[in-house]
Amino acid sequence: MNEDAVRNAAKLLAGAWLNMTTIEGLPSDLRPGSFEEAYAIQDEMAELIGQKTVGWKIGPASSGLMRAQGFDEPGVGRLFEPNIYRSPAELHHGRITDAKLECEFALRLSADAPSRDEPYTAEELVPIAVLCPVFDVAGYRFVTPEANSPLDRVADMGGAGALVVGDEIPEWQDLDLQTLQVDLRIDGGPPVTNFEGDYRSNPLEVVVWLANFLSRRGIGLRKGDLVSTGSATHAPALYSGASAIATFGDLGELRLTMI
Repeated sequence: MNEDAVRNAAKLLAGAWLNMTTIEGLPSDLRPGSFEEAYAIQDEMAELIGQKTVGWKIGPASSGLMRAQGFDEPGVGRLFEPNIYRSPAELHHGRITDAKLECEFALRLSADAPSRDEPYTAEELVPIAVLCPVFDVAGYRFVTPEANSPLDRVADMGGAGALVVGDEIPEWQDLDLQTLQVDLRIDGGPPVTNFEGDYRSNPLEVVVWLANFLSRRGIGLRKGDLVSTGSATHAPALYSGASAIATFGDLGELRLTMI
């Protein structure tokens, strides 16, 4: 793709983001043919949106979900400051198009992890990472997201939307977050199924992968950044008036109402 094609694709996606609308898809001549092109569109989309990046969403993050969704590697998207909420939260229905709710574990950095040539290790990042349970309100700017390729979806901010953040958990290093059960219920209904096995990501491994992925692109993680590390639960659709409550084992509870 040349620069004009990247910019024109980004204009379509940024316009849908800012106007809270959807498009059928990117025209054939504006569709990325590689991850490099997809992230070039996403970078330009972020510039056009003009909001501060305060974190990153990774999804699909687990090998099982990557396989199921046709991804060769995790998809990454930016989280913007106006779309970060504290639990309990109210979110206007339609702010995130095609909104679906995912329960995730996020890690918030207490220090910078700047871009560098040497790969980051878990041992370096653990001391500067604090755990937060989160609701990832994911959504795309496409009418039918699954009809668009993984590369198209990466270009569209990786499905990033809003994040509802719970209380910080400083002492998390000995927790088995890959098997911890999350009780998510919509309007008091039955619990939403948890992902298990290779459909469940390891949050620390995801953050290490992201730090090194961003470094290769000349981007660093900053103090205060949130990294949402992949869903622990299936993703029910959110509708106007929906009320969600999730209990993350003994770690705390999140609440969200769509208004």
